[in-house]
Parts: sequence; structure tokens; C-alpha cells
Amino acid sequence: MQVDSNIIARLIKKAYLGGIVGEAIIDFGANVIQAVDPTNSIFIKVSEKSQEDTIGKIGIGDLSMVIKHLDALKGEAYIKKQAKRLVIGAKGRGEIKYLTVAEEFISSAVSEDNIDALIDPCVVKVNMNQQACSDFSSYMALAKTKSAKFSYDAKTKSINVDSGLESEHQFTIPFGKAELIDDKAKIESFSVSVYGNHVDQIFGVLDWSIKEEPPMILMAPEHPLLIVQNEENIWACLPLVETNETSAEE
Repeated sequence: MQVDSNIIARLIKKAYLGGIVGEAIIDFGANVIQAVDPTNSIFIKVSEKSQEDTIGKIGIGDLSMVIKHLDALKGEAYIKKQAKRLVIGAKGRGEIKYLTVAEEFISSAVSEDNIDALIDPCVVKVNMNQQACSDFSSYMALAKTKSAKFSYDAKTKSINVDSGLESEHQFTIPFGKAELIDDKAKIESFSVSVYGNHVDQIFGVLDWSIKEEPPMILMAPEHPLLIVQNEENIWACLPLVETNETSAEE
């Protein structure tokens, strides 16, 4: 199976998120990964354009190793299944014979229906901009807290994100004007707190080249924070229980 190693690497990185998800089942035909992290705090459905399928679904127990090899190839490559191994290489280059894992032993596997169903309860959305995401990443690198609070202000119809305990330095970033998904609904102000480091990693894999279809944040009270790109890439961050100690570093 001939593939573009850059496309496959990009697909895996969108699920790997810098190590948050270390294993996954990859559907090489549809080029889709659906997964949940070990703490059940982030659900993921990501995809890239499909390619000729001669492999099907493969369980990968160490996504970082596969990413490193694909990054080294940088272009046209081949992938094939050989008994219990996944062989990845390129003409005139080395190849890796990766020992796969049976699908039933991949603990991160999750149903696509479970992820898609998370969109329905959302009540507000905002188109994201690259500058706000870049600012968020810069501030999170300086923050001592683990959590970030995304807030919808009903008066200004805008979404802001805050982080930092009362005893710490704090930051606030505006994410822009929000839209009501049902413009006839009356939605009060609300907020959703999530792991800021998870959101930071998601921001790092978004594709900003599609100008006509920017990534979106979708929210609802007491509901996972959704980051969505072209409906084929969904990251759902489960809300944290807000206490004074929730966001403190251990």
C-alpha cells in the first residue's frame, strides 16, 4: 500500500497529542482514529483523506515510534501487513517491522457513535483564530495550573478563557463572539473547566490552511468542551469538577 508518510504522520499526531494518547487502533482504509486517553478525560475522532486500503484496522501500542519513523521518511512510502507486524518503509530507505497489538488489547478504543453524540447538546459555538490559540499556548507554558476555564458571557455573547488560582498569576484570553446554535434559545452565562494542557496539544495539531472552514469551539453547561474541525476531527474534553484545588499542581 503506497502512502504519503506526511499524511499518515499528521493523522497519528492528531490522536497522539504529544503523548496524551499512546496507543490506538488505526483504520488505514478510512484514515480514521477514534480513541480515549487513559484517564477518560478526552475523547478523540480524527481523520485524513482516505487512501487505497489493503490493510484495514491495525492496533498500534506505541504511536510515538511510528510517528518518528514516518517523520524520517518525509514523503512517499509503503505500508504493508506481514503476519503480526506492520512494515513501514520507502524505496531505497530502511523499514520498520512494527509488532502490532490485537484490537481487543487496545484500551483506548472508543465507538464513533459515542463521540458524534457529544455534538448534539452543544448550545454555543465560536470560530477560532490562530492568534488566540497561539496566545493560549504561550500563557499555558507559564501557568502553574492544570485547568483552563472557558466561559460564555450571555451579555456580550463572547467566549473567554481564564486560568490561575487566586493565589497565583492569572491570564485571560478572548476567543471572540459566539453564536447560539439555536438562535431562538435563551442561554444564560456559563463556564466549563478542562485540562489546559490537553487543549494546548489540540491547538497544536489544528490545520489553519483551510481559511473558509476554521476550527470551532462548541460548548454547553456541564458538558464536554468540543474542538471541531470540518466535522471530521473532534476532540471532546470532559469538564473538571471545580474546586479551589482542582487546578493546583501536585
